[in-house]
Amino acid sequence: MTTPPRVQAPRRTAGRIPALEAARGVAALMVVATHVHSFHLNDRVTQDGWLGFTSRGFLGVQIFFVLSGLVLFLPYARGKPLELRSYAVARLARIVPALWVAMACAWLLTGIWSAKAARHTLFLNAWGDAGASPDPPAWSLTIEMGFYVLLPILVVVFARRPMYRVPILVGLIVTGLVMREELWHGWPRTPLSYVDNFAIGILAALVVARFRLPRWTLVVGGLAFVTAIFAPGMYEMRSIPLALAAALFGVALATLASVDPRTPRALVWLGTVSYGIYLWHWPILEVTTDHGLYRLPDPLEIAVVAALAVLAGWASWRLVERPALALARRRRPAPLPAPLDRLQELPHRP
Repeated sequence: MTTPPRVQAPRRTAGRIPALEAARGVAALMVVATHVHSFHLNDRVTQDGWLGFTSRGFLGVQIFFVLSGLVLFLPYARGKPLELRSYAVARLARIVPALWVAMACAWLLTGIWSAKAARHTLFLNAWGDAGASPDPPAWSLTIEMGFYVLLPILVVVFARRPMYRVPILVGLIVTGLVMREELWHGWPRTPLSYVDNFAIGILAALVVARFRLPRWTLVVGGLAFVTAIFAPGMYEMRSIPLALAAALFGVALATLASVDPRTPRALVWLGTVSYGIYLWHWPILEVTTDHGLYRLPDPLEIAVVAALAVLAGWASWRLVERPALALARRRRPAPLPAPLDRLQELPHRP
């Protein structure tokens, strides 16, 4: 009797790619380093040396935005049908509970609250950016929420009109360039201000879904990442340099997603707790400053804040994020309203 061949489950899944999880963790630490730099070190360092490099960690937010486009769109680029309600529940469970817990605790720890903090909590900071907040980095979550609303619209349009994919994404990139330039003229930050980053991530997802990149492209991706971080012009927080950085990150992340190289478990774990790191590092900065942490040597100061943020991120994952996601997964997806239900019947066309 012939033994049937053993089928192994693929290591790469649409929902979780270890190398991309690790990239998310690295991006979170980049943001932490930059905020320590801006919070305490501005009077003590220049843009030279490794501490000057920490001042470029704001590019970690660009990585988050490009990753959102890539990771969220990739399953649909590979043919997954859109289940609108389960998608919405999963997205809300992923970011809302942890944000609200972090904002409430930050308020209690710092005593800071304002209309700006309320806007951050309700994803409405596009209506104004004046005032103080106990957790200023939360501004980016309004951008993320805008991306979450846009994504199912793009899935529907791309499934019905595949030939419009590239023109629409190019249009979104141009929109982001224009709207972000207006930030320097007093306009508030809105999802349209960074929609080019999201579109670049979607383009990367389309490439990953269609092509299996060879391993040597990891070298290209690495060079793209290093260029985005160290190129002198990328430090200028203007529209075109940030778009170029996002495009380079898109190349780097696409190679990681396609090749999916072996990734140290510690880095993957860091990516798992990265959302909590991002939410909690600023309140930790506020509290440790009150206790004289800024008197430590500069590298030690960054290390201490990063370690405390990682610990807080782990607690957020275990106590808030993972239970919320588990609860969301237990919900049965409802039937899609017409005409979205017909997406289930559409063949996947690359």
